[in-house]
Amino acid sequence: MPTLPVDADPTTPDQLLSWAESYAARVVDACDLSVDLSLVEWDVSKRAKRRAGAVLSTPPPGAEVGVPVDWTETPERHRRCTVRLTWAAHETHGVESTAAVLRHELVHVEQVQRFGTADHGPAFRERAADLDAPRHCEPFTPARYLLHCRECGDVTARRHRRSKPVRRPERYRSGCCSAPLAVEERDLDG
Repeated sequence: MPTLPVDADPTTPDQLLSWAESYAARVVDACDLSVDLSLVEWDVSKRAKRRAGAVLSTPPPGAEVGVPVDWTETPERHRRCTVRLTWAAHETHGVESTAAVLRHELVHVEQVQRFGTADHGPAFRERAADLDAPRHCEPFTPARYLLHCRECGDVTARRHRRSKPVRRPERYRSGCCSAPLAVEERDLDG
């Protein structure tokens, strides 16, 4: 990917929106992404705690990554999407990280506009690598629950809610040692 300077450091959500639209246009041009930015809405979340960005869309029935949609037969609303960035992630990690998150989301926009839906499969990973876009974002809020490997003690997952692995850790194994999991609940209120 060509090096694109990050020429601003937004200090408000409104500035982040303006910067994101401008940066996205430069990425689309520089990286030859098949993205029509006129079909993209922009939003900033002040509530999200787990994801630094998201693409919101309404997939047409039967949409599948890898199978191009015939847009002459499918309503345009299925090509439209919203890119939502998270203010807390931007505040925590800064504009360089936000730029990487935005490149990640633009890969999803390209998938939505071609296939009607998006995923994190092999085609995504390959395209994201072309754009130097990460597959996951760094945590920016503390998780209430940590899942540890009982063998080596490594944290294998972080959860904000009482998910199935948190409620029933004995049903799951760690990815590192294939050992049972232990749950640590942290007090985030005190």
